[in-house]
Amino acid sequence: MPILKPPTRFESLTDLNKKLPVTLFFHNDEPNPRTKDTTTRLTYPESYDDYITLEDKYKREYSKGLSGDKAEEAKEDINDFFLEFVRQGVVDLEEFTRLLKIELDKGYAIEVTVKGFASPLAKTDYNVNLTKRRISSLINYLYKYEDGVFAPYLDHKASNGGDLTFVQIPFGEYTANTLISDNVNDKKNSVYSRKAALERKIEIQSVSFAKQDTTYAEMVFNSQIHDFGDAKKGDTLTHTFTFRNTGEQKLIIEDVELECGCLSYELDKTELEPGEVGTIILTVDTKTLSGLSVRKLIVKANIENGKKEISITTEVKD
Repeated sequence: MPILKPPTRFESLTDLNKKLPVTLFFHNDEPNPRTKDTTTRLTYPESYDDYITLEDKYKREYSKGLSGDKAEEAKEDINDFFLEFVRQGVVDLEEFTRLLKIELDKGYAIEVTVKGFASPLAKTDYNVNLTKRRISSLINYLYKYEDGVFAPYLDHKASNGGDLTFVQIPFGEYTANTLISDNVNDKKNSVYSRKAALERKIEIQSVSFAKQDTTYAEMVFNSQIHDFGDAKKGDTLTHTFTFRNTGEQKLIIEDVELECGCLSYELDKTELEPGEVGTIILTVDTKTLSGLSVRKLIVKANIENGKKEISITTEVKD
């Protein structure tokens, strides 16, 4: 991967947080096409290097059937996408990585939230797994960065107490623009258009210092998203989210906000001592839902940043 010098330097990871998301883009069905695996051995830079070699093909395919000014406009649209989004993502990632290491070397425990997205070309459950592979490629990049300087932090073995964890939220195609073609025979629009390409990405969306202030409890979920897959309208769907208080203070859950009337929940306890485990049983009534749906629940508690968000996804069919 070519190293591009960032145009600016941010003073700290806190300042970089204001610049998030860092957005990284992928070619269709990459990495590791035609598999339902949820992880990959590839790194994001390897995927990126393959992607930018396809820029001319994107221009040819997206301008196919056009002539004159219309063809040139289509090519320029793709050129702008690769310059302003794909290449800029690498610049942003390099700067993010530099500042992340500085903060970890200070001994901070850092939690990074990454969301993954896909265009709607493949089946919904396939796209959820695809976005998991894309997030996996980012973590692989950090493991291999500068001969493994992040490995002790990722493996929770750093001698200075620094620690790096990821909250992975693979949305797949659930948040994709519904106007984007999902026709496998229309690759000009479903693969090579700028609109489709903009959906194939992962976003580093937030960074928090997990143990910066010992006056807070810590609420760590096994997973903050659950995909129910296909459902019939009228089905009642239920999933149990498990969390642990990994902090040094008692965890006190103050409030729970539901995004819509289609959700209900059961919370087994509102106060948890350090090390204690709790559950939230989330129930979805699909009778008012249709098509691809993303719904969330927000837990407010005495944790840093004051809240945690959990999400469910499903595709409701009549």
